[in-house]
Amino acid sequence: MTYTLLCPFGFRSQKILIAAKIANVSITHPSFQMGKDNKTKEFTEKNPFNKVPVLDTCHGPIYESNAILRFIARHSPISGLYGNSDYEKSLIDQWLDCVSGELEVVRGVWLYTVLGGLPYNAKAHSEAKKECLEVLKKLDAHFLHTTYIAKGQTITIADLALFCALVDWVY
Repeated sequence: MTYTLLCPFGFRSQKILIAAKIANVSITHPSFQMGKDNKTKEFTEKNPFNKVPVLDTCHGPIYESNAILRFIARHSPISGLYGNSDYEKSLIDQWLDCVSGELEVVRGVWLYTVLGGLPYNAKAHSEAKKECLEVLKKLDAHFLHTTYIAKGQTITIADLALFCALVDWVY
């Protein structure tokens, strides 16, 4: 089975594509233009919020990057990407929520005001930078005691989400 990932290339698509590679899941990622492709009737039927990413599956579409990430990880339980017990899965969910709620928003304001994706606002930029650095300090303290964020010695989708939130491929 091959799935189709609908979205432009960015940190949200990248974590999904990396997970698919590790889990040996086939995904195509066609060219996608925001403001155009996400406004079509066909796309709106897949995601009424017109947001990306969306994964086309034989069962229907899935949207929200972390939901897609979990879907991909579940394809290969042996990979351990989504943990091996309910407790591990909950830790992974905890860190996915932390990355999206604590890091992605503030790093987005900090990064995109500099890159021109958002209008520059000195106060918002300064506050986002400060908050982002505070989150990074907490993550740094966590990593003093572990190699990977959720399962100490094994990479999971939480690590992929963190990595891609920190390394935004811009081109």
